[in-house]
Amino acid sequence: MKELFLKVWKDPVWSKVISVGIVALISLAFDSTRNFLWYYWHYPVIILLLCIIFLQRHFTTKMPSHLFEADKRTYERIQHLLCDSGLMERIRTDNFSSAFRNDIFELFDALSYEVNRNPIQYEFIDGCLNKQLQELFLLINEFGDYLSTNTWTTRNTEFSQIPPEWPEKSPNRFIETTQSISQLRRDVCKAYDEFTRQGRLQFGDLHAHKPNVK
Repeated sequence: MKELFLKVWKDPVWSKVISVGIVALISLAFDSTRNFLWYYWHYPVIILLLCIIFLQRHFTTKMPSHLFEADKRTYERIQHLLCDSGLMERIRTDNFSSAFRNDIFELFDALSYEVNRNPIQYEFIDGCLNKQLQELFLLINEFGDYLSTNTWTTRNTEFSQIPPEWPEKSPNRFIETTQSISQLRRDVCKAYDEFTRQGRLQFGDLHAHKPNVK
């Protein structure tokens, strides 16, 4: 087969026929591609433009001003609720691995009562902020419940602490409890910081009373 092809290729007549055929095939392929691009180039361009329009609307669409102001008031109300009471500062600074002032439980209860009494006052129209807020409230409630379940009132009834006999009689429980309290507190502080950061991006630093955040 190879010898036959070489023989035909070297033939002065057939070599010209083959050359013309190859050129014709290349031209046909080029014309087909050019025609395809000529008639259908606008489809990818249209798709690209639609993607650009979608992304632009997605990232630049602004909430109507009256809804923005409503969320702004809600954010300010929540910051005052968490900061004026001193709850966030207590959560962040109290040393729960030893005796701590147990009036913090009153702050947990007051927050839960206020939010449950009028929940619509503590909901955002903005879905992202509302999700962060609900996660924050959930973590605060979880931390308060765990703290009240695993600490006892001391002889000085103004203080509570992890039972002092646990390190000796129940060392595993003592370690687990101290680690859980530390982790829950970190989770609350992290959730609060993320919520506050997002709120500042949208509304600015509105609240005058700030917890001792680091």
